[in-house]
Amino acid sequence: MTSPHPTFSCHISGISGALSSENPLWHTPLAGTSTPEQNFSSPGVTIGDYFESAITFLLQGRPGPLERGLAFHLHREVALEEVEDIGVFLEKHGAFYHPARVEVKINAHPSVLTFALNAAISDRGLALISTEYHCLEKLLACPSLGSPLPAVFGLGKTSCPNGDIAFFLAHWFKDYQEFHITNSKKGTEHIDLWQSDGNTVKMPRSHFFTIHDKAAEILTSFYTPHTFEQIFPWHHAAGDFIVKEVNESLDVKLITVRGYGALFDIDKPPEKRNMEDIFQGLLLFLVNLSLRMRIDRVDGTGRYHLVHSDAIKATLTGFFRALGHKTIDGCSHETLQKNFYEFLGQFDAADFKHILTLILNAHPHPEMEEKLIQKNLDSHAKDLYHAIWVMGKN
Repeated sequence: MTSPHPTFSCHISGISGALSSENPLWHTPLAGTSTPEQNFSSPGVTIGDYFESAITFLLQGRPGPLERGLAFHLHREVALEEVEDIGVFLEKHGAFYHPARVEVKINAHPSVLTFALNAAISDRGLALISTEYHCLEKLLACPSLGSPLPAVFGLGKTSCPNGDIAFFLAHWFKDYQEFHITNSKKGTEHIDLWQSDGNTVKMPRSHFFTIHDKAAEILTSFYTPHTFEQIFPWHHAAGDFIVKEVNESLDVKLITVRGYGALFDIDKPPEKRNMEDIFQGLLLFLVNLSLRMRIDRVDGTGRYHLVHSDAIKATLTGFFRALGHKTIDGCSHETLQKNFYEFLGQFDAADFKHILTLILNAHPHPEMEEKLIQKNLDSHAKDLYHAIWVMGKN
């Protein structure tokens, strides 16, 4: 006979066995006892509070977040009575969230269904989580399993004895991995894929710039030409993009959208903007994209690093591929690509440097990142100009 309530098990990734209230870890502050995050987290929230609140959130409402997530996977309504077991695995402690992996076993279903559970406790995380959830909802009006962004299934806040925790449930991209630049001295840089067990694997050089190509394609595909709205901020160092090796290449996903809006504007409503206005917006988007796509931090948290200039060519390729799927003011895909490329021909390296300077003045970066950019601003502008020129020759 099927139980009316699923069983739950609680885990910390990397630690064997399930946790219970009898384990001392259950009563440990969520971010540990001496981490910097204690300065801005609710210090009383424990790991046990986290798990108990997560279970409450997953089941709250009818249909609840978990039921909506299961319906997304199985393309039908799923009653909780069909759920055998739910495992919640606390993955890590980030700058904004404490993410968990949720594994669900359904009666008579051959595989485990997996979800991402993001939890916010700090003031910074609580301020962000609702914005991110609604940005994902907006960009994924018709979510599908093939989307480069995760579908979302519910947002809510629960109260526990030691504070409040906000959650949202999302699709988990199975077997995708975070990546970062490693040993990036000049001429020796490479990218490591980060495994779930904490180990790293060196990425084949042939895949190196595929990330920049496909990440640029994703960001451009969600850029709205008339309004200049775009996904921003994003950063490689934060693990925003993840990758999976597929058929000797890489598939790339973007797992977070912290904001969606226009970074720049003009004194003209979107409905009255002409193609010149639209191309100017695209120019700012592309120039900014070409630089930001190259910035990472060694091993994710070390010194800031600018990836080899070959990333610019990959960024242009992804940008123009995504642009080729847009139709603007009746302009066909190929004509749009051709006309915008001709528009770019008006600008030289000095112009690109000036545009980058304007962007940097409008949107300051952290001090050490700013120093890296200023040091390489001139060479990047020249490399961007050269990459555009070479693209026109091919």
